[in-house]
This record gives sequence, structure tokens and C-alpha cells, in this order.
Amino acid sequence: MIGAMAGRACAIVALLLSAASPALAAEPEVVRFQVGDKELHWTVPEGYCPPKGPMASLAQMMATMDTQNVTVLTLYACDATLTKLDRYILVKAPVAALMATLERDQFLTLMEAEFDTPAFKAFLEKGDVNGTIDKGMETLFGAKTQTSGKVVPMGMDDSCAIIGGSMTMQTQQAQVAIGVGGCLTAAAGKAILVAAYEGYDGPDTVRTLVQRSRDFALSIIAENEAPAS
Repeated sequence: MIGAMAGRACAIVALLLSAASPALAAEPEVVRFQVGDKELHWTVPEGYCPPKGPMASLAQMMATMDTQNVTVLTLYACDATLTKLDRYILVKAPVAALMATLERDQFLTLMEAEFDTPAFKAFLEKGDVNGTIDKGMETLFGAKTQTSGKVVPMGMDDSCAIIGGSMTMQTQQAQVAIGVGGCLTAAAGKAILVAAYEGYDGPDTVRTLVQRSRDFALSIIAENEAPAS
């Protein structure tokens, strides 16, 4: 009798404790990626996951379409599928700068000068990028597409050279509009582009993605650079 009562009391206490204690949160995942000779790491933002299975294959295939940059990290929304891909993050490194070591202020000074050159603006204005996307989609997936839109410089701050815009891809079956915001910066001496993508729903989408990409870039910097003493 006493043993049974003690058992019930223990069960009640355990129930009360579990109700009063917050559930243990899952440990955030940390990913590692290589930029030239430097390994960087980053705590995966909430709601995003590294691609696995068919999504990993898709990430690898899509990365081959960009010949000027190495895609060092791809993160999709955790509920993404091959037919539902409307929110993701790409971290890229310029091929031309892979071997270089650049302080952030040095890199941003270079980017500020580049943003002002007619050649850079003309490059972004031309349809070459869209044509490359269309050619890559046909080569990789056998899908004929017509891509329009552009990504443009949107200014500088003390952490980022900012780009943003939207692109629309028309196929025989559907039309997809995607917004992008990007932060070009340097983390631990390596030049990177952190770009956030989401379904486009007007100019506010781009403003949101620019801020998101900047926040992501700052978190990569904070995790990979020792605080100044």
C-alpha cells in the first residue's frame, strides 16, 4: 500500500515538473564550408536545412550554372521539395578571389569602386545572365525557359556591398517569380556573397531579403572572426 502510494506520488511530481519545465530545444546544426584554403562554419538559421537526397542533387546541379562563382553552401527551407522551392540561401565565393586574403574594409572599398563603373552596370543590365540561366536549365533539365528581370547594386554600408532584384522564369507549364537580396562582404579574410531568395511579391520582398542576407552575413562574420581585443 505504502509502496503504491509512493509510486503515485512520484508520478505526480514528475508530471508537475515536466509541465513546469520548458521542452529542451533541439541543438542548432552547424555547417562547415570551404572558401579557398579557409574553412568557415555557420549555425544554420531557423527554418532552413542543408539539402539531402534529391535536394542535394538539385543543389549540385544548380551550382554548375554559375561559372564565375563557387557555390560553397546551399540551404533550403526545411519543407522544400523538388516542386516547392520558394525560399533558400546561397553562399558563393568569387572564383577570381578564392586564393586571395582580403580584409573587409579593403574588399568593400574595391566593391564600391566596382559598383560605380559603367562596365559593371552594363554587365548587370545585359541579358547575358538570364541567357545563361535559360541555357543551364535546358542543359540540366531539358526545360526551355525564358528568364527576365535583373539584380542591381543597391548601395553600400560598413558591412556589405548590397545587391537586390527579382527574376521571372517562364516555362511552358508555369511562371515563377523569385526575389533576391545579397550581401557581398568578406568573412575571415575571404570574399563571399550571401544571397537570400524567396517568392517575389513586390518591392517589399527585395527589401526584406536584403536585410535578411545582411543579417546572415553578419552572423557568419561573427562566428568566424575573433572579437577585437
